[in-house]
Amino acid sequence: MDSYQSPADDDELSKYRGTNLLRSGTGFIWGVSDPVYNKPCPCGECGGKVIRPYIRKVDIRTACHVVYNTEEASKTAIDLFYDDQQCLLDGRMKTLDGRQMIKSRFYKDSCLMACVIHDAELDERINSALGCWYYDEPTPQDFCNIGLVSPVVNASHPILVISHPHGQPKRITAGHAIHQDNTTKPVLKYDADTCPGTSGAPVIVFDRNLREFRNPMFLSRVHCGGYVGPSTEQGGQLNIFQRLFNVLWGQKTILDQYNYGHEWSVGPEEFEDDLLRKG
Repeated sequence: MDSYQSPADDDELSKYRGTNLLRSGTGFIWGVSDPVYNKPCPCGECGGKVIRPYIRKVDIRTACHVVYNTEEASKTAIDLFYDDQQCLLDGRMKTLDGRQMIKSRFYKDSCLMACVIHDAELDERINSALGCWYYDEPTPQDFCNIGLVSPVVNASHPILVISHPHGQPKRITAGHAIHQDNTTKPVLKYDADTCPGTSGAPVIVFDRNLREFRNPMFLSRVHCGGYVGPSTEQGGQLNIFQRLFNVLWGQKTILDQYNYGHEWSVGPEEFEDDLLRKG
């Protein structure tokens, strides 16, 4: 990825615009378009000069502070199936070139960018993976025996964050939702561990009631950032008065990590699919 081009008052990373600072982040495939046949392929390899039997547009969802606009999207490399270090050696990891920004919502720190594929084998792998989201029936699972889910009925929802911290292979961290604020803009707070490079990762919320189950692809939040907050050794976030009393009473205060992610709240049908039509 290249320099951040946004206005200076939009995001703190805008101070790096005009530089060649490499940034890493996480994203996930939001959808794949219907194929277009016998058209010039606009991918970085073909440059619109090679007619391919078929091509598809792949929509990638990530955080807006990771990729801000089309200028940045066109300089972004997207690594797919980066599951472990061995993927780099055996060719399982595939890299795509970003082409353009489809939709950007800065107030939610979420965006949708596009890339193009013409590889039949890669196309099959992507659609097979998406099929697990879209077509498989939800099946109840018991995670209590591995300590992921509290057996308490009214406990908070467990969540998973799937990311590439520090630009490294995929990692999955588990936690629980702390608070969800839907008053002004849908935001979810959670306590799963994250690191730099996690921004843009999908935050998947588990539901105990399958009657309320909806497609997790459209419900997953985008991880946007985190902060540390003081708590006691027994747990529980503290306000300023509790912190003062703890100092007076000699009780130790530690720092806990809290994270937040925003909803996108719409499906891919909202966006115009004009990248392939231009060919």
